[in-house]
Amino acid sequence: MAGPDKKEQKLGAREPSSTGMQTLVVQDPDVAHFIMSGVPQGLISREFLNSDQTTTISTWAVHPDPGDTDYFRLQIARAGSNEWTQLQELSFTGGNTWVPLVFTIPKTFFLNPANEGEFDLRYEHENFVNIKDYSNRVRIHIDKTPPNGAIPPKKMVFTVTGPITDATFAGNDYIEATIPVWEGDILDVQVAFGWIKGDPTAGSVVRYIVDSPIHHQ
Repeated sequence: MAGPDKKEQKLGAREPSSTGMQTLVVQDPDVAHFIMSGVPQGLISREFLNSDQTTTISTWAVHPDPGDTDYFRLQIARAGSNEWTQLQELSFTGGNTWVPLVFTIPKTFFLNPANEGEFDLRYEHENFVNIKDYSNRVRIHIDKTPPNGAIPPKKMVFTVTGPITDATFAGNDYIEATIPVWEGDILDVQVAFGWIKGDPTAGSVVRYIVDSPIHHQ
């Protein structure tokens, strides 16, 4: 569903103020609970892409009259685009007690290979006389590509061969291994290593992880 970039704060006949009219302000989608701070703006941690995420309209200032129904829609578009896709529509009928409207961004959207990069979210409000208002655009950033794409890190190189016994340590409390040069992205990448415990017959495996703020390999 396409629509204008900025808020169109049009007014219904039943929206009074001290001057007889009141401007509607559609609150912005709240994504603070599932995005990371810093740059890039709106970056979603990789783990959060594996589950549905929600954004809620907690309160609404101007209720429709009893029996009249307003509609609220969560929409998404590529960053800067005006080609909006509707994710969900909810409604509220005047005369009822307001219940927070919880909208869902499904994990199927996040995990779709075509959905990569920057997107904008917004709310569209349509009142009982079909006048529409819009929230501001709120940025989210979907990044599912791990460091260095699909190329995994090379294996650690040990100075000893297995099996590892007490004699392997030769009086030390450690054994040494070399982590090969990482050839992928280097910005904010960290390297960690540790043991993965196996079953009694298979033993354990030591591996390392190339880690960026949002990805693991």
